[in-house]
Amino acid sequence: METIAQVTRNLAASSQPEEYLGQTSFFGGNPPLSEGVGYAVVLGFGLAFSIFTTILMYLEGRYGGGEAMTSEKFK
Repeated sequence: METIAQVTRNLAASSQPEEYLGQTSFFGGNPPLSEGVGYAVVLGFGLAFSIFTTILMYLEGRYGGGEAMTSEKFK
């Protein structure tokens, strides 16, 4: 009788193309980008989205009627 680990391995292996069987990394163990580039992308997108949101909030406050934000605005 097969163990759960063997069944799991067989199921995982059966869904992969023949050329990838036994591989543990798609890129052959070498990352496509450096760690510094990864940090730059994550921090860059975070900074861009926060600046964009800040600009939107400023524009809403300036041109959105100037009312105070209360729970009544959401009813």
